[in-house]
Amino acid sequence: MNVVQQQQIDRASLRKLNPVSSGHTSIVYVTKRGQYVLGAGRLTMGEIWLNTPKELYSVDVAPHQDTFTLLLPSKEQAFSFTADVRVTWRIVDPVAAVRAKLGNPVPAVQHHVEERLREQARGFDVENAVDAERQINLDFGDRVMSVSDAIQVQRCTVVLKLDEDARKHIASRTEHLRAMEAAERERELARERRVLAQDEEEHDLRMKKKRMDVYANALREDDQNVLALMLAGHGEDATAVINLMMQQKQLQFDAARDMLDKLLNANLVNRRDVAAIMNNAGAAIVSGVQGPKPLLPAAEPRDEEDDE
Repeated sequence: MNVVQQQQIDRASLRKLNPVSSGHTSIVYVTKRGQYVLGAGRLTMGEIWLNTPKELYSVDVAPHQDTFTLLLPSKEQAFSFTADVRVTWRIVDPVAAVRAKLGNPVPAVQHHVEERLREQARGFDVENAVDAERQINLDFGDRVMSVSDAIQVQRCTVVLKLDEDARKHIASRTEHLRAMEAAERERELARERRVLAQDEEEHDLRMKKKRMDVYANALREDDQNVLALMLAGHGEDATAVINLMMQQKQLQFDAARDMLDKLLNANLVNRRDVAAIMNNAGAAIVSGVQGPKPLLPAAEPRDEEDDE
């Protein structure tokens, strides 16, 4: 595409054609003195004969739309975005275009747009292609960019894509992140299970201690109804309760024996009485475990004890 085209210049052709600027084409004259003049209307016959232009150009000033593909860097330099770019541009200064002898402006437009888009795309990770595309279109969709004094980009939109390597990289990293999240969730669940198990264990210990305190108080107070009620709901405590009963009865037996020893030492009872009392105490301990039974009769003292 050549937006600046030089026209044939002689009096005969000027009389015949005498071009004029329109909405899509601007006429630029170069005078014999080297001045560039933007044609506002047709040349008069006097200007054609007496002041014939040295050069005459027609400049395409209509809006043009072009598409091209660019590779835009991501924040990770190893991977890039593939951008399908659509731009609308036009010549805004015909005289500047003629001075620059402008031919095809598309390479200059592409280079200018690429520099701006690369700078913008570097702020995004490769997996954030959707966010990058949205931001670029917000920033450049309706932005007017001056490529040069003659050329202006009036609109720019992009569609970002990922190449195969980038897609594989994203899939691999996504899978890795999911595995890490799953492992972290499993560790969190394990921690919660340990805490729950510890709480349950501490709760069980507190409840067992509380029940054993109730059993101990019941044994001290000989409250058989309390023992029966508690054991009916917690049969697993039977062994521990029997041990408590044995310990309690043993304490009572030991206390009675200590008392008898004191009475004997003080000559307040004789050994015949002591034998009967000890037999009854032993029977009481057995009945506390096996159930109520009549006390055993007092054993007859042996001759050796009578002699003493």
